[in-house]
Amino acid sequence: MLRIYNILKNALFPPVCKACGRFFHVAIDGRDPAAAKAPAGLEALFRRLMAEHLCHGCLKRFEAAESPICVRCGLIFKSRQGGDHLCGECLGGEKPFGIARAAGVYDQALMAVIHAFKYKGRIQLGPPLADLLAALYKRHWRERTIDLVIPVPLHPSRYRARGFNQAYLLTRSWGDPVDQGVLVRRRKTASQTGLGRRKRLTNIRGAFSVKSPAKVKNRRILLVDDVYTTGSTVNECARTLLKGGAREVDILTLARAV
Repeated sequence: MLRIYNILKNALFPPVCKACGRFFHVAIDGRDPAAAKAPAGLEALFRRLMAEHLCHGCLKRFEAAESPICVRCGLIFKSRQGGDHLCGECLGGEKPFGIARAAGVYDQALMAVIHAFKYKGRIQLGPPLADLLAALYKRHWRERTIDLVIPVPLHPSRYRARGFNQAYLLTRSWGDPVDQGVLVRRRKTASQTGLGRRKRLTNIRGAFSVKSPAKVKNRRILLVDDVYTTGSTVNECARTLLKGGAREVDILTLARAV
């Protein structure tokens, strides 16, 4: 009966791709047939998790943040030859965080999915994206103890306008200690979108504070956000947490700009 129901549902109410807006067909078992042919790892996982939300063409336009990457900030090197190593920026100076990792390149399908989730209120994309991040968390932090997960906060006015904090929705189902109140955005800032590196740094400087220093003192923190572009936001958050007494801060995001 369930199979018949799914056939009728797909025929009468075909889903719309959250990336390109086209109608598409969902396999009866909810799986993308191309997922079995995809390379093992994040690409196959992305296709499996997003099969009900993206068409076959958009599913293929996901680029995983796989090696070679910078061992510190997670930058995906344009050249796909060689192994992981430090990027030029990390060689030239210290970062306020331990390591940063992302699930995929901020482009094409992943960019469209994040925009739909973040700006168009498609919160049904939250659970599969949270599962994608959770898998990445287990992969990279198996041997790095995390005491507390903190989503990058929104200013109260932006939270009211959007209705949710996308970073918190990505972490709330993990089961690990998640605190969305210990780090607060005390100053409303202009959107970072479209700003250059220098303006981003100026825009975000001093925007955050630690509301409860006792909760972060001597603790290893995992800071979670949707996108790492220039790193200005996560760097400022990490510095604020370290000044508040945190022992170490690592970064996990859905996407990484290249």
